[in-house]
Amino acid sequence: MKKFQLQRQQSHWTKVKYIIRLLRNTLNACIRLKYLILEKKRAIENKQDSESIMHRAISNCLYGNDNNISIFVGN
Repeated sequence: MKKFQLQRQQSHWTKVKYIIRLLRNTLNACIRLKYLILEKKRAIENKQDSESIMHRAISNCLYGNDNNISIFVGN
């Protein structure tokens, strides 16, 4: 014998609130992911490995300036 179980009806507004909350949480997660990706990209761009430090030192010695060097030897 199966027991009949009563279920509370959800109003249209309750469903809409749930969907809005779900969309808001998804959007916030996407924004956090975007900022993490941008932060990682900035960290990679600012990474100072020995080759770039040596290149800057040689360029500074040859050209006598620390500003943007038009020639950059990258990986």
